[in-house]
Amino acid sequence: MKETKDDKKLQNKKEEGKKTTKGKHKEEPTLGDIVFRVLVIVVIFFIAVIAYASYIQGIKSDDNVNDSSSSNIIRTIEKTN
Repeated sequence: MKETKDDKKLQNKKEEGKKTTKGKHKEEPTLGDIVFRVLVIVVIFFIAVIAYASYIQGIKSDDNVNDSSSSNIIRTIEKTN
């Protein structure tokens, strides 16, 4: 069947009357979506905590090296006196 011009005009008027918002489709998150998002945030938090702890531990180990080397210098100075 062929569409007539009147049918096309009516169809265009109906489409103009509808307000479409592109990209605004909002769907209610399911329980699985919420759990997945929480798990992702928790994993990122633990990675940050582990990285920070290793960074602090690296600083402490550098301090220990400096302390032992400075104590060796003090011992050599005491031996020469």
